[in-house]
Amino acid sequence: MGKKLPALVFLAFLFFNLLFASGHIGADGFASYLTAESIVLDHDLSILGVRHFDVPELSRGAHYIGSVGRDSRKYSQYGISLPAIEAPFYFIGNMVSSFSGKGLHDYVCMLFVSFADCFVSALLCLAVLLFAFELSGDKRTALAIALLFGLGSFFLPQMRYGYSEPLLALGFLLTVFFLSRLERNGDGRAPLFAGLAFGIALLTKHYVVLFYPLLLIYCVAGSHRNKRNLWTDLLSFHAFVAVSLAAFFLLNYYRFGSILETGYKDISHDFMPAYFLRGFIGQLFSPGKSIFLYFPACFAFLYLVPQMLRKHRNLTLLVLAVIVISILFYSPYVDWNGDVGWGVRYQIILLPLIAVMLGGVLSNLKFIYFLTAVGFAVNLPALIINMADWNYLVFNVIRNGDLFYYDPRFSPVVGGWIQLASLVKRCLTGNSLSVSYLGKLYPVAGFDRIDIWYFTILIKDGVPFTLKIAAAGAALALLLALSVCICLIKKETRARTA
Repeated sequence: MGKKLPALVFLAFLFFNLLFASGHIGADGFASYLTAESIVLDHDLSILGVRHFDVPELSRGAHYIGSVGRDSRKYSQYGISLPAIEAPFYFIGNMVSSFSGKGLHDYVCMLFVSFADCFVSALLCLAVLLFAFELSGDKRTALAIALLFGLGSFFLPQMRYGYSEPLLALGFLLTVFFLSRLERNGDGRAPLFAGLAFGIALLTKHYVVLFYPLLLIYCVAGSHRNKRNLWTDLLSFHAFVAVSLAAFFLLNYYRFGSILETGYKDISHDFMPAYFLRGFIGQLFSPGKSIFLYFPACFAFLYLVPQMLRKHRNLTLLVLAVIVISILFYSPYVDWNGDVGWGVRYQIILLPLIAVMLGGVLSNLKFIYFLTAVGFAVNLPALIINMADWNYLVFNVIRNGDLFYYDPRFSPVVGGWIQLASLVKRCLTGNSLSVSYLGKLYPVAGFDRIDIWYFTILIKDGVPFTLKIAAAGAALALLLALSVCICLIKKETRARTA
C-alpha cells in the first residue's frame, strides 16, 4: 500500500472530524476533562469539583463527577489514558484562553480538549484501513472499509462527545491487529506491540480485561501455527501488559487507597439479572439503540460469517467471542444504553472489528459503498445537531423516557432528522416544528440548533471579533484541506492496486 494513502486517509478523517467537532464535552467526558485540567494546572489527578465555570454544562456536570479518594479529594473513576492525551490539548487551550477575552477560559479550554478525540478517531480509522488491507490485500477495498467504519456506522459522530470509547476501540483493535500478524505471518515483534496496545486499552477502561483470556488463546494459537517459541511470544505480549497492570494498581492506590478500588464503589445494584432481557433486546433490536439500526452493515456481517470462518477461522472465532461477551456483559447493566451518547455507546469497541472482518471477505466495492451510504444517512443528524437536546425533550419535557428507546417515533435517529427538519424550517420561515404525543404538541424550538464549534463561536455573545474571524477562517481552511485530501486520495487509488 505504501505510506501515502494511509497518511492521506488519516488527514482526511482528521480534517473531517475537526470540521464537525462540537467544541464541547458531555456526560462521562467531564471526568477526563477535569483530570486533564488538574494534570496541567495542579500537576496531580484530583479534580477541582464544584466551582464556578464559565460553561453551564461544566457547572452542572461537576456536581456528579468523580468519587471521594483517600485524601478526601475527588478523583475520576475512569482510566488515565484519555486524560493523558487530553492534557496537551488543555495546555494549548489554557494558553490561547489568555487572548480570548474575559469569561471564556473554560469555554476555550474545553474547545481545545474536545479536539483530542478528533485525533484519536482519525487514528482509529487509519488502523481500520491498515487492518482491512492486511486481510484483503487490496487498497481500494481497505479504503472502502475505512469509509464504511468512519462514515457508515454510529462511530461517525463519536469524536463530538469526549467519551473514552474511541480510544478504547483503538487500543483493542490494535491488539487484535498485531496478534493477527503473529498468526498470519509469524511476526516476532507483533506480540510486544499487541501487549502495548492492550495496556493502553486497559488504562482506558479496565473492563477490557474480560477479553484477556480470548486474546491469550489467540496468541497461543498464532505462535503454535507458526512453530514459534511460545514462551518468548507470551513474555513479549505480557511485558507491557504487566507495566499497565502495575500502573493501574498504583493509580487505584494513589487515588482511593487500595489497589483494587477503582472509584466505582458498590456496583452490585447496577448489574442485576432482572435487567438482562431489557438490555439484551435493547442493544440488538430496540428502535432507539439497536446496533443493527445504527450500523446496518451488521446484517452483512451476520450473513458472511460462514465465509469469514473459511478464510480467517481463528480471527473470526475471536471476533465472534468478543461480540458475544461484550453484548452479554452489558445486558444486565442498568445503563446498558450508554446515554447520553449516539447509538449503543458501550459497543463501539465492536464496530472496527466488524468492519475489518467484512474487508476480509467482501470485494464488491459498490456493495460496501452502498452500506456506507445507508449508514451515513442513519447517523448524519448527529454530526450537525446535539442529540442530547432530543434526549432532554423526551425525558424532561414529554416526560416519558421509554419512548426514547422503544417507540420508533421518538427514536434518536427519527428525532435527529426532526431536529434537522425543524432547523431548516426555522431558517426559512422563522417557526420550528412540533411533535405530537397523546394529543399534545411539544415544540422543537430550542432543540433544533446547529451544534458545531465554529457556528457556536460565531453566535456566542462576548466572544471577541478576532476570535470569530479566526474560527471562520479555521473552518474554511479545514474544508479546503479536506477537499485537497479527497482529491489526492482519488488520485492515489487510481494507481494500480498495491
